[in-house]
Amino acid sequence: MALLREAAPVEMVILFGSHARGDWVEDHRTGYQSDLDILVAVASPAVAEKSMLWGDIEARAEALPGMTPVNIIAHDFKFLNKALERGQYFFADIEKEGVLLFDSGAFRFTSKRAPTVAERRAQAEEDFEYWATSAAEFYDTHRDDLAKGRYSKSAFELHQAAERYFAALLLTFTAYKPVTHNLEKLANQAASLHPALRAALPRAAGEEERLFALLKKAYIDARYKKKYRITAEELTVLGDRVRELGVLVESACREKLALLATDAGSG
Repeated sequence: MALLREAAPVEMVILFGSHARGDWVEDHRTGYQSDLDILVAVASPAVAEKSMLWGDIEARAEALPGMTPVNIIAHDFKFLNKALERGQYFFADIEKEGVLLFDSGAFRFTSKRAPTVAERRAQAEEDFEYWATSAAEFYDTHRDDLAKGRYSKSAFELHQAAERYFAALLLTFTAYKPVTHNLEKLANQAASLHPALRAALPRAAGEEERLFALLKKAYIDARYKKKYRITAEELTVLGDRVRELGVLVESACREKLALLATDAGSG
């Protein structure tokens, strides 16, 4: 908390997610550990959009001895209040269930409208269809470029397939996805929503960590750095893992959509 206030002009800090609810997970089998999820509310969009600032704060926090991994999402109050007024339940749930860690008193959340179950279901179906389809298309393109020996391009497309599969899950479950291309952060957030995702894209120490790092770096390095190297064998292994991710995401999302349909039918 002190680190946040010293490093950035924060107006409100809210702990949300599993650590706020008291149901966090530390899975020694998969190595998955629930992040500390923190919403930071600031005065202006310019501050909220300083991704390097928030990333630096996360890194400094995680460097502290025994510290749990930290996930910060930052938005300005105008954005947050518009989201609440639209019935964006991701933020409504944070306001309702989150733990307030700091409040400058300078701003307040405005009135909010809870979305109907039917609205939540319709939005979830639309988001799943769009993002899962987009992910599958990038996966297919990755396979084509792998076959043609375009390895760097294939790696970038595989990264995009994984990112979009995570987006499909996050949006289906919460109607929100963070503005990030960091697969590790997306994977951790997905794992917090469904236990099946805890084993997705394995990244424990050793060979798993090395391969995951190649995929994670592909968003920038595969496009812009001549020194980026990845082999056909590495792409094949990673491709299998992203395909497995897609299967897990589809299963989890179908399960969520079925629950929403049941709720809508009984409402």
